[in-house]
Amino acid sequence: MESPLEHLTRGNVLKMANELIGEYMPHSQQDKFYVQEHTKLLVRSMAKDLKRHHDQGHCVSSFNHWNIKISASGRARIIGVTSVDKNENSIRQNYKDLHNIVLNTIFRDFSLQHQLPSDWRSLVLLMKMHPIGNEYLICNYVALMPIENRIFFFHPMNMSGLYWPKPTQ
Repeated sequence: MESPLEHLTRGNVLKMANELIGEYMPHSQQDKFYVQEHTKLLVRSMAKDLKRHHDQGHCVSSFNHWNIKISASGRARIIGVTSVDKNENSIRQNYKDLHNIVLNTIFRDFSLQHQLPSDWRSLVLLMKMHPIGNEYLICNYVALMPIENRIFFFHPMNMSGLYWPKPTQ
């Protein structure tokens, strides 16, 4: 029997990039793939829910893919866990659990070395190795941003701070 997360991520998680995707120019075999938008939303919402628990002053007990509830909008929440004292070890364990969910459940059918894009590889490495003090960065990592939101970072701005070109009057 599959968990809801396993069912949702059974397929359609990674896609081969087309040759003409705009800013996307693959430099290696693994960068020929990109992560679907619904998968980004799913992982980002799990990271934000975990950060919410930490901001409230507690961590959650050990969790896995069975503890993930997915809403109709595609966002995920961690359920069925108990609160534990917040300390560095429990924060590390929470992000290690999230790391394991991302690699072993969401990307279970793909190779970390050959198919997972490099920005996602660095994200899961950050989750596993250096989560302390980097929770905000994990939640707002560029790999988790929808492609339509990235345009605001690369779109040229004029001197008054308004986006170029100025609307005509």
